[in-house]
Amino acid sequence: MSSFTTTCVFCNELTWAIRIKNGKPFVCGLGNNPMPVKNVGRCCDKCNTTVVIPARLEAMNESTAV
Repeated sequence: MSSFTTTCVFCNELTWAIRIKNGKPFVCGLGNNPMPVKNVGRCCDKCNTTVVIPARLEAMNESTAV
């Protein structure tokens, strides 16, 4: 079985993998969208929770502040 992988744009941990089994590819997880902190790549669940979601909440609070 071979695989193609990508890493988190913040911590370089594995975010997902496409594995080849019996000649057919299948995806194991997809990672998370790192926006608004980074505009490209994917991030792991840990960095999504500790970096991306707080940044999104902060952006929402700034946009609703009067």
